[in-house]
Amino acid sequence: CRGLIGAPPCSLDALNRTTLAKARKVLTEAEYDANPFGEEDSFDWQGDVATVLENIVSRLDVDLLLLNSGLWGELTDEESVEEIFKAGDSAVAHTNGRKFWKRTTKRFRCAGGARRCHRDQWGPEAMGDSVPLAAAARHGWEVYDAAAATAPLERDSFADG
Repeated sequence: CRGLIGAPPCSLDALNRTTLAKARKVLTEAEYDANPFGEEDSFDWQGDVATVLENIVSRLDVDLLLLNSGLWGELTDEESVEEIFKAGDSAVAHTNGRKFWKRTTKRFRCAGGARRCHRDQWGPEAMGDSVPLAAAARHGWEVYDAAAATAPLERDSFADG
């Protein structure tokens, strides 16, 4: 949403492919190479989310932070989730940025754990994001419920995994 003169207010509802393309932030070489731990230490970009939010995202002048756990699976460790939300708060504090927890779509799995099956054999999995939802409420994050749109579709939605 940054730098869009005359653009509609920054909201998830107002974002479309064109708006996102104009607003995207591409890391510069210096930002990509930034090492928050000093020259002699290494930084693993696949490290924990809280560290990346605190040390990398905070340098990027982010004005909208959207997090979800779609590929991470269910987040149940309250201490780790709290660290992520605190780091997210800190990452956008200097820009007064908006923060969203994005609920993911319901997953469907094959009955009996099979890798592939006809969709009439799919069974829904629970959403499993109660711990992040509670953290979002405590930290004043907005919730973007991407799952709401697909909930009535049941088996006609897509399958993760």
